[in-house]
Amino acid sequence: MNTTSAPGLRANWTRFTLLVIVNVCVDGMVDIERNVLPLV
Repeated sequence: MNTTSAPGLRANWTRFTLLVIVNVCVDGMVDIERNVLPLV
């Protein structure tokens, strides 16, 4: 596995995409938790 990181978005688009997906999932879980827990 290549551990060196090059600057720029074109070189790291896979990491950037993975970061965006993880952030969307985490924010979605937090939003669901904020909306569901007050109903309980």
